[in-house]
Amino acid sequence: MHASKKRLELKSDINNEIKMNLLKYFGCCAYKIVNNVGRDLVLLLIRISMIYIFFKSGVAKINDWESTLFLFELEYAVPIIPYELAAYFATFFELTMPFLILIGFCTRLSAVPLLMMTFVIQFVLGAANPAYDHLSHYHWMLLLSVLICFGGGRISLDWLFCKIFCKKKCKTDSKADSKLPQFDSEESSKP
Repeated sequence: MHASKKRLELKSDINNEIKMNLLKYFGCCAYKIVNNVGRDLVLLLIRISMIYIFFKSGVAKINDWESTLFLFELEYAVPIIPYELAAYFATFFELTMPFLILIGFCTRLSAVPLLMMTFVIQFVLGAANPAYDHLSHYHWMLLLSVLICFGGGRISLDWLFCKIFCKKKCKTDSKADSKLPQFDSEESSKP
């Protein structure tokens, strides 16, 4: 009876060890999935939201160019550059940069002009006219800053071109993979 009790305890210890190793393994896998795929999906959603915000505004400017020039001359009146040039720049950037951001081509560089435009809207126009002082502009600035800091992620042309043309590991590849605990059956058998 004593020997069978020891066998049950040993079997229970082995089962617990197997369960712990499986939990450790699946925990590492889940972490990798959330860390890598989750981040890339969030960056893709940010990129999609940017096209909706800015491209829609650029199309509205193109559809009624006379009103756009009128608004840039009297309402927006950006200091330093002539209103016609400001209207052309704003329209160009609102039509091209969101598309580049959406496909993930030069994502960081493409987000910079949109961030600068949002700064001007919020802090130059918003200071002159409280009607342009919106909380949503801070949201846009935050999202564009995330794109500038992290790039387009793995679901982008930037990452694809980096993989094809760069010999080194892409910066968008997760460095967290090397920091993850590795599944090792010998480590779990140590006391």
